[in-house]
Amino acid sequence: MIMTALKSYHLLNFMTILLAFLSARAVQSQEREEVYETGKMIFNTQCGTCHSVHKEMLGPMLASITQKHSEQWLIAFITNSQEVILSGDEYARHLFEEYNRTVMPSFDELSKQEIRAILYYLKEESEKPTGDWPTFADIEMNYSDNNISRGEQLFNGSCAICHFIGKDGEGPSLGSVTKRLPRPWLKRFIRNSQEVIKSGDPYAVRLFKNYDMQVMPPFDFLDDKDIDIILDYIEYQSASPPPVAGVNGRKTEAVMEVQQFDIDNKSMKKSNKMTFTIASMLLLLAGAVLHVFLMVKLFRYLLNRKKS
Repeated sequence: MIMTALKSYHLLNFMTILLAFLSARAVQSQEREEVYETGKMIFNTQCGTCHSVHKEMLGPMLASITQKHSEQWLIAFITNSQEVILSGDEYARHLFEEYNRTVMPSFDELSKQEIRAILYYLKEESEKPTGDWPTFADIEMNYSDNNISRGEQLFNGSCAICHFIGKDGEGPSLGSVTKRLPRPWLKRFIRNSQEVIKSGDPYAVRLFKNYDMQVMPPFDFLDDKDIDIILDYIEYQSASPPPVAGVNGRKTEAVMEVQQFDIDNKSMKKSNKMTFTIASMLLLLAGAVLHVFLMVKLFRYLLNRKKS
């Protein structure tokens, strides 16, 4: 009888711990979902007129951005990009020049927590499918169809095993890479990434570490012309059709609709989270009460057994 009571006690103890663990995991999942939705809402209302995760717009494509820079750098750049540029940061200055010295507005009204929510949203979105690519007719660029076709062949043959243009893969997204980094740097990295990493280049070292130190094979068999054609293809595929009127600094109706939808969605999720949290607490309380009840029963049983 004692053994049966002890087994029941240990089983209940295990079930209580398991319930607490599952409840904690569910709450964490709910919290991550809330952070994602918050980041999505802020991104759509504050960033979406100039940036997309999967396409280049007025600013660069943002897929894999959290893997390319530290959180500290990204928070500083989002808060006030001009301060980072004027500090002499080589990457920021190159980006500024490539986008025609267009000044990104400062977002110093956003808290670090809100910016981290944006970065979490970008990280999660970077791993999602990107949809359809633009067709040749969508974009007017100074590349011949023959060069784009040749670039696609070279990209698929040499790069596509590990890289996508508009989303994260085994390696980082390559969207907007030609405007992020100078072509001479890109050519050195493509030909022999390990040499650039071993030289101590901070950007190359960060990529190497953030992608589990996977060694990118050297492509020293590609000549300058082939690499330029690949980079032209990436630049072409990074682009999106010209922005509609009103996108520069003004919210379009579509953006406002997204904003309202996200506000409503966030409110609903917050309500669901509160309901879930209350239910979890009640379950844990019930488990604790049952646990105490069985302990008391076991204690009384052992006490009576000793008296008899």
